[in-house]
Amino acid sequence: MYIAGALVALSLIIIVHEAGHFFMARLFKIKVDKFSLGIGPALFKWKWFGTQFQISPFLFGGFVMMPGMLPGDEVDSSDPDLYPNKPAWQRFLVIFAGPATNIAIAMILGVIYFSTWGATQRPVITKTVEGSPADGLFLPGDIIRAHNGTPVFYMYEGWRPQTSLIDMVTKTGPIPQSVLVERDGALKVVTVTPKPDVVKDDAGVEHPVLRMGIVFADTANDSDWRANVKTAIAYPFQSSKMTLRLLWDKISNFQKPPLEGPPKMIDRLQKSIKNGWQTTLQLLIMLNIAIGLFNLLPVPALDGGRLSFLTYELITRKRPNQRIEMYVHMVGFVFLIALVISVSIGDCRAIFN
Repeated sequence: MYIAGALVALSLIIIVHEAGHFFMARLFKIKVDKFSLGIGPALFKWKWFGTQFQISPFLFGGFVMMPGMLPGDEVDSSDPDLYPNKPAWQRFLVIFAGPATNIAIAMILGVIYFSTWGATQRPVITKTVEGSPADGLFLPGDIIRAHNGTPVFYMYEGWRPQTSLIDMVTKTGPIPQSVLVERDGALKVVTVTPKPDVVKDDAGVEHPVLRMGIVFADTANDSDWRANVKTAIAYPFQSSKMTLRLLWDKISNFQKPPLEGPPKMIDRLQKSIKNGWQTTLQLLIMLNIAIGLFNLLPVPALDGGRLSFLTYELITRKRPNQRIEMYVHMVGFVFLIALVISVSIGDCRAIFN
């Protein structure tokens, strides 16, 4: 049941993304041949207003197909409703609308979350417990940014144990752990070994945990709807900025970036659904931001790669060489498929282990 719910949730995220492309294309009266949820041969398909909608078996992606969208496609240059015959700025907006819609949905879900459970502060350290592993290693005002390479955003602090920093520390074990902190605007890595402790749940049952001895600022429960909207709008940009900084930090230090494929996404979603609406909404917000940001990266075959060529066209007022663009996207597509397969295999090993 939870797996089915996870598949539906992932499908909705993909539909949201592709719907952004589709409705922006229809706004500019661009012909759309196909709208596909999933990749591969169509399992189910139907026609609606001249577009074939279909569901394909591999639900880790989707696409909106417009005649002439692929470089090298032969189209009627006199047809004003075809994608390549539209102005560059319209084509740019059609491609940009996909990831932008994911970000917009994340903001809307954020408003719902903050209005229901309240906004939370960032994981800002107020003090450390004297004699604890963290004593002398962290300073008041330090902001926890990542734990062992996994980003820690301010929305996590104050949420249920399975998404809190203490749970991340406990799962890692009583071994030296890497904590990335932001101190006076600069990033610093601190290594600390946590000690065993126990916590009580709402029923008074004790659970073994590991603690570093960090005390965070209190959670703020803001009932002002204006503040909730402001926080929800700012959050995708703040989390995207932090994700890019962490990604760059990993790449610049020749370390493997923390990537997750469809199996891990589905696993996280089904666990979140099992734990309730609060954690489910949290993950939906994070996944929409992640998919929106990932698609904006200037990587061939992704939306960001297409936007790079369109930006060149907008600046120079000249179309890029279609043959070169075709080969660039082709190579990028093969690379992405190989990457998804590789990451997915790693996800499955981690899940079953």
